[in-house]
Amino acid sequence: MPLTYFRNAHDHDPARAAETAMLLATDPRWRVAAGPLIEAIDATGIVPPDELDLLARAFISADANVYWKCPDGWFSSIAIIISERDDPPRSLDRDAEDTDEPGPTVAARLISPGLRRWASARVVRLDPSVWADVIARSEEIGGEGGGGLMRGILDTIEILPSKAKTLVRQEALKSGRSDVRQAALQQIAVLDWSLARTLGMRDANGQVRRWASGLTDPATAPTPTIGVTSAPPPATSKTPPANQVSLFD
Repeated sequence: MPLTYFRNAHDHDPARAAETAMLLATDPRWRVAAGPLIEAIDATGIVPPDELDLLARAFISADANVYWKCPDGWFSSIAIIISERDDPPRSLDRDAEDTDEPGPTVAARLISPGLRRWASARVVRLDPSVWADVIARSEEIGGEGGGGLMRGILDTIEILPSKAKTLVRQEALKSGRSDVRQAALQQIAVLDWSLARTLGMRDANGQVRRWASGLTDPATAPTPTIGVTSAPPPATSKTPPANQVSLFD
């Protein structure tokens, strides 16, 4: 639904598409699917890449929220009068001469872990040398947000130098998030299943330990026999007895 809304709004009018993308991706109704949603919006090609890059950097550098400036037109005609006891009425009209010019009205938009993951992967793809800075930022944020940043680096680990890959996985194994540790172990298992099993069996999380206990040596896995069937038994000729009438006599 949010992707359809985005297309309806910007297929023929790309103006402020990045703003709409941010508002949709940070809508709490789609928090769980925020990562796939922003990827789908990216795939439409409507939002310019440089604006998506800016959005990704904002999702990394921000703390819990990013802040959206509400349009001034929403408040241009508001005039509220408050009268308390016998005091003269006090106007909250923004044009009143006896009040200071108010600042912009902003709305806090919560950044989900999925958006952090997307942002982290994007900036590392743009510049692989920033992986250490993103790890440092993930440690500063901590919790789900920091875990999302680590998952993004793991998603793009193949573009990193060999030494950096090892360091990233080591840092991921220290994470307080079990999903981050398991993601690192899954990558290690491709290289050394025995090491992944040993590390996983020591994990504090029961689900990770159960996953690790199921790891086995790929070399001993049974060879699949899909599509192989045994040959049917040879046909036998049946000769009718001499006194039996045959249809072919």
